[in-house]
Amino acid sequence: MTTSQAIPAAPPEATEIDRPAVSAPTNTSARQSGGLPGNPPVTLIPGDIEPPDTQERIRALLEDLNPRQRQAVTYPPQPLLVLASAGTGKTLVLTHRIAFQLLTGRARPEEILAITFTNKAAREMRARVGTLCGPSAERINIGTFHATCARMLRAHAAGVDRSARFSIYDSGDSRRVIERTLSSSDRAKLDARDVQREISANKNQGVSVHSYNACAVDDTSRIVARAWRQYEHELKRADAMDLDDLLCRAVKLLSENAELLAGYQQRWKAILVDEYQDTNPIQARLLRLLAATGEGHRNLTVVGDDRQAIYSFRQADVRLILDFDSDYLDAGVITLEESYRSTPQILDAANRLIDHNKAQRKQTLRPHEPYEDGPDIAVHSFSTDEDEARWIALQLRRAVQKGIPERDIAILARTGKIVERIEHALAAAAISYQLLGGQGFFARREIKTVLAHLRLLTNPRDEVAFARAIEIRAKVANGTIAKIIDYSEAHHLTLLEAAAEADMVHGLPNREGRENVVRFGRDMLALAARSPTRSISSLTQEVIHMPGGPADALAHARDEDGQHMERLEALRDAARTYERQHDQPTLQQWLQDASLAGQDLEDPDDDHGGRVTVGSIHAVKGLEWPTVIGAGIETQVIPSRHADSAERLEEERRMLYVLLTRTRRVCVLCYALSRNSRPSGPSQFIAETVRRTPTRDQT
Repeated sequence: MTTSQAIPAAPPEATEIDRPAVSAPTNTSARQSGGLPGNPPVTLIPGDIEPPDTQERIRALLEDLNPRQRQAVTYPPQPLLVLASAGTGKTLVLTHRIAFQLLTGRARPEEILAITFTNKAAREMRARVGTLCGPSAERINIGTFHATCARMLRAHAAGVDRSARFSIYDSGDSRRVIERTLSSSDRAKLDARDVQREISANKNQGVSVHSYNACAVDDTSRIVARAWRQYEHELKRADAMDLDDLLCRAVKLLSENAELLAGYQQRWKAILVDEYQDTNPIQARLLRLLAATGEGHRNLTVVGDDRQAIYSFRQADVRLILDFDSDYLDAGVITLEESYRSTPQILDAANRLIDHNKAQRKQTLRPHEPYEDGPDIAVHSFSTDEDEARWIALQLRRAVQKGIPERDIAILARTGKIVERIEHALAAAAISYQLLGGQGFFARREIKTVLAHLRLLTNPRDEVAFARAIEIRAKVANGTIAKIIDYSEAHHLTLLEAAAEADMVHGLPNREGRENVVRFGRDMLALAARSPTRSISSLTQEVIHMPGGPADALAHARDEDGQHMERLEALRDAARTYERQHDQPTLQQWLQDASLAGQDLEDPDDDHGGRVTVGSIHAVKGLEWPTVIGAGIETQVIPSRHADSAERLEEERRMLYVLLTRTRRVCVLCYALSRNSRPSGPSQFIAETVRRTPTRDQT
């Protein structure tokens, strides 16, 4: 049966981004190091890492790197693209280049900005840099694009028409607001998810609501434009921003304020970006702003692999990494091709497959020497998808009986439906597993309900949080919630104040609902008054057990997996962990970290626990296993039936490439001749990957 995911503690807070000094003097020193062969001398900054052991520490840092890794780590402070193929030491190069900046005095810790794409990656990077450089790593700005922009916007909230306590709406919060903006006739033509995707896509291309509205000429675009205008009004009224706003408004703020931009440019002397192939246009614009100088571009390092670009559905644009040295004319490009992960057989198959793509940079994976041979990739076919799933379960049971650790095996698929079929087969065979790419901890309904209560303590204008918190009370429906919101706006009250005065609101449908609203408002106001003197974990505990609150609601709700209360206790424990990790913990920062942690596709603190892993290909990039089984490698699945252009077909091919390169030694590809009672068959990618005829299996 499915086991619960490891419970994530809130990610550590990155170094605070204060208002930058606009004209702070540059710190220089007369002491010069001899530098390294092929590189200019560098200035050592006193006060961080002092001679006489600096050169010895640099030699130790570079000692175990291969020539191309060493070249990337020591490259001069100018734009650099490091093409890091799977298993070639991408994170090693990034962390060592950060350490090299510190050891050579190119930048102080607080002058380094390192961007990652998940909160988990940010924590791991900080830990690894800490191992290399010691406590100074805590002063480095390491975080995601969203977290970096959120801190910047809070520091300059007046410039973006928000307060410093603005709420951050995740995709679920945003969709709830958009649904309210659509009329019944709108919904008949367009789903709220489609409207949300259209708004998000345009925001990430830098298109404003006003520009979109001016170009809306058909029914669909006019519906989106009308919904978008109302959505922006709702966000402003609630003192909130969505995830796309964090990026767009940060770019707009810097673009329109030259003095502020100059301050941040001066502050961050070294910028490093992980997984650059996953950037979208608005993120690329942010980097160009921060990395620009009067003479050209400064110390910008981006690391990525165009062959692992599989997130176009998140607006990522592979052309940004393909055109990097065209956008930055003074950029260097270093390619890492020596893989420390996979056998020659896996690498040969991956190279054979991906060489069919045209829009990519030239590179060829090769094994690190000395290397160990492994088996060729195996391909198995089945009559039906049920046969495929049963066979996979049987092979797992046999592998475990032979002593192969369960944690060494992963079953990966292109779609959630195939993953679900595998789950059912494993459950029937009593094989424990963990699911990647499923519902994350912070996305659980009961967790979001508690966080909504806490959000109201920091932003009592947050309408989505208000609706989510109060709707669990008995006899409180959407109509009641809407009347309370209207009452608060008409009488210039916060939502909690309006709830406490619900007796004064006309048209509330029933007495029990009105009493529950009043009680909620008064209890929350009392808790808000106490919150400045209470710890985050104690506030969380009070919210969980307040009268009519989450614990009471769960006592009367269906608990499908029996873990609702355990998750609430884990949330309280996560708050305690956050408090221990920070000298000055704040509720606002913890809520922001929790909100952004919920955007990671993988569980942010999952350690793979010793169980078989089952997941989607999108959820496992960056991970690896000795044995990988690919299920459903079929026509109309991978490539998807929606891959109707050369660009989409190449991205689908990159997905199978990602699956292959998760493998250290043994890779098995499976397909069925019938899936969901419909004819199927092998993907064209199988013939592009292997040279031999697949094995037909009967189970």
